[in-house]
Amino acid sequence: GKYLIMHLDNGVMAIFHLRMTGRLCYVKKGTSEDKYKRIIFNLDNNDKLIYADTRTLGTLYAIKPEEINKALVLGLLSKINELDEEEKRDFTRIGMDILQQWKS
Repeated sequence: GKYLIMHLDNGVMAIFHLRMTGRLCYVKKGTSEDKYKRIIFNLDNNDKLIYADTRTLGTLYAIKPEEINKALVLGLLSKINELDEEEKRDFTRIGMDILQQWKS
């Protein structure tokens, strides 16, 4: 799976994972919208970017840029069972380094 990162004007980062049925649709002003729209981003030119998902399988996280390491660790945690023993040791070492940075 791939994550899409969109930087918003207010400094927030929108991180999408579309999964199987999610999609981003660029819609010009006056054009009909996707009936499975979940979130609408209004653009400066009055067009819209619509996040639509038929089965609501996708995810969207809104985080501050300084929290990106936390988001990366949480994403990796969901995959930890797929790692071999050496990768788990590396993950633990890197994760502990990041946790130390959060505390300071």
